[in-house]
Amino acid sequence: MNISNQNKKLIKNSAIIALGTIITKFINFLMVPFYTEWLSPEEYGKFDLVSTYVFLAVSISTLQLEQALYRFTLDEPKKSNKYFNEICKFLTPIILLLSFIMLLCIYYFNLPAYTYIAIIYYISIIYYTLCVEYIRGLKKLKLYSLINILSGSIIVLFNFIFVKLYSLSTFGM
Repeated sequence: MNISNQNKKLIKNSAIIALGTIITKFINFLMVPFYTEWLSPEEYGKFDLVSTYVFLAVSISTLQLEQALYRFTLDEPKKSNKYFNEICKFLTPIILLLSFIMLLCIYYFNLPAYTYIAIIYYISIIYYTLCVEYIRGLKKLKLYSLINILSGSIIVLFNFIFVKLYSLSTFGM
């Protein structure tokens, strides 16, 4: 492959990833005024705090292995399935243990009911991230971007249904 073809491929792949990322971020940006209208500052603050804790727990508990999966899948695509399975086997007991600890904390400290949803959110983010990084490592960039756009759109749709229509507040987010 000559330099010109490499540059074209780089520009094309960068545009695909950028498009998926920008559209998703734009959708989330457009939703902020709706969230501030639908939720009180206290409710929005609780959601933001829980989200921050969940993403922190995800980063710590996964040891950022999804990034390793992406890198190894790029380097050795024939072994990518093995890498994906091994990382899932390694992370699942950790996820279950931390989820159990979170449940104990909820029970012991008598935390609000929406913290149960945070556990589901925590588990789903881990497996979602593993799957999309695996797809990205397989160089299926159009699928990667499409999944990100669909994911952002589905979240907006369900937030509208549960927060606005059913008035579930932070439970709906």
